[in-house]
Amino acid sequence: MQTQLRILILEDSPSDAEFIERELKKGGIDYTAKITDTEESFTEALATFLPDVILSDHALPGFNSIEALAICRKHHFAGPFILVTGAVSEEFAVECLKSGADDYILKSKLTRLPSAVTGALKKAEAERERSQAIKNLEEQNVFMSLLLKSIPIAQYVCKPVTHEVTYMSNNIFAFSGYHPDQFMQDPKFWHDQIHPEDRPRVMQELSSLSLHNERSMEYRWLVSDQTYRWIYDRAKIIHGEDKQLFIAGAMIDITLRKEAEEKLALKNKELNTFIYRSTHDLRGPLMTILGLTNVAQDEEEMQELRNYIQMIDECTHKLDDVLLSLITSISIKETEAVSKEINFAEMVNLILDDCKELETFEAIKIHTEIRLKNNLVMDEFAVHSILKNVIENAVKYSKGAKDNPYVSIFIYDTIPNVPNGDMKEMKIVVKDNGIGISARNKDKVFDMFFRGTQVCKGSGLGLYIVKNAAEKMNGTVAIASTDGVGTTVEITLPIKKN
Repeated sequence: MQTQLRILILEDSPSDAEFIERELKKGGIDYTAKITDTEESFTEALATFLPDVILSDHALPGFNSIEALAICRKHHFAGPFILVTGAVSEEFAVECLKSGADDYILKSKLTRLPSAVTGALKKAEAERERSQAIKNLEEQNVFMSLLLKSIPIAQYVCKPVTHEVTYMSNNIFAFSGYHPDQFMQDPKFWHDQIHPEDRPRVMQELSSLSLHNERSMEYRWLVSDQTYRWIYDRAKIIHGEDKQLFIAGAMIDITLRKEAEEKLALKNKELNTFIYRSTHDLRGPLMTILGLTNVAQDEEEMQELRNYIQMIDECTHKLDDVLLSLITSISIKETEAVSKEINFAEMVNLILDDCKELETFEAIKIHTEIRLKNNLVMDEFAVHSILKNVIENAVKYSKGAKDNPYVSIFIYDTIPNVPNGDMKEMKIVVKDNGIGISARNKDKVFDMFFRGTQVCKGSGLGLYIVKNAAEKMNGTVAIASTDGVGTTVEITLPIKKN
């Protein structure tokens, strides 16, 4: 209850109004009052005085309590309305209460007024709390209804032997695009959408329900856009009142979970491969160096010592190459992108200068063509990793003795034919007429530590690094190759429009 009540008194007799206020004070009611005696002043007071309680006489000049109640309803007044009047009949009292009055007090018995006001306020407060609780419950029900409709869980009922669906909840549409009626119209509709490879296992699981009463299973299921989603399905045998059996179950879309599991499994596989192969590739050259130094200690011939030193130098460079490749592959995955304006001509020339140490370089004709309409700001480390590995691969695996061996490097930007005009693409194309890649190895060339030929003396991480660097920049890598004819590698990278 408020500290001080605002009480609006509708009374045309000043002496009666005085008696009313006196009883309120005697009853310990802390209030401030406003007295009105016309319809106009009463209506105005409802809007400006904002009363907590209304005490109304019944008969006023040209106005009465029934009309006052109607005005209260119009102005959405929710507080107690108590009739304070002279002698009235039982019928009239009932009519007033039906019209919305909370109580009525005879002026000859005003001593009951304070308790009537207090009781009516408590009743009004309880009603407000009840109304608010109902409103909250309705809002909660609406929220829960929306939530249930949005959650990718569908409940179903089917027959235990034929597995014909007899009920499917509306939630099925949320993740499958199918209407529940489709399952009832075609009893085998659910069955036919199960992936052919998973169907026998799912049917076997359902058949074993009679033994285990409850089963859960995961399977791929074809949805309306003709893609397969992973479904977790939990089914249980239910005994009906008529002793008939039926299967009740729930289906939930777990595609995101399965994709996360597959990515985690791939990461773990990569990590295991990384640890094993990096240990192997690092330990091999180290053991060779150790063996050579042991042999060299007992060698007296200077020329043989020089040979040993040359072999140690080659092993050291191989070891350095493996370490640099490992560092690059880790950096591509773990470091944040640092974008800066790239001078592609300068970057390509520096990479080609490093390639001059390769034995095949002198015999190869290098053609470079860079056509960029704008200076590009990109992830410098990722771009350099891509160019370095594809160019070095092209030079390494060109046949030095072949007629007119070449490596062609094309770098250009182009606006693709896509609706989003804020983006364009750049392409890096490196083409050679070297040893090529056999058809059986094309799907493996981007794997970690993959070496497709005995000629390969590198770390086996080159194209793995290229693929990861391109994906980090939201780009793609495509490779076309014919064994003994040559290879073309095309990298497409999105770039912001200047």
